[in-house]
Amino acid sequence: MTVVLFAVLGAAAGTGMRRLVARLVRRLPPRGMCEVAGAGGGAVAVLGTSTMPGAVTVAALTWWCLCLSAADLSARRLPNVLTVPGTGVVLTVAAAAGQAVPALVGACLLAGPYLLAHLAVPRSLGAGDVKL
Repeated sequence: MTVVLFAVLGAAAGTGMRRLVARLVRRLPPRGMCEVAGAGGGAVAVLGTSTMPGAVTVAALTWWCLCLSAADLSARRLPNVLTVPGTGVVLTVAAAAGQAVPALVGACLLAGPYLLAHLAVPRSLGAGDVKL
């Protein structure tokens, strides 16, 4: 029952996601894409966790990732409005869990190769990907 509830809520969140992405990148993602992805993400959030707070957290993270994906697929860019706050939240959660240093080291280790790829062939990987 909880899986169905999260899937329905995910589909509703997908409608909001589609509207948000359309406003941010000025292109409307294909109808149904965000809703189906949101429903799947909601179901996976429940199936992949054992507690309700965990499911809500995973669902929120999934929604953010799906917003980024929809924006990237629609306009081939990642808006600052999505990347900057998300990065702050991820680092804050890592710090609260006592993992701030590993999170920062991991971010730097991932950003380095991304930056090199972007500088070598700018069309292959955008600056938003490097920033994220």
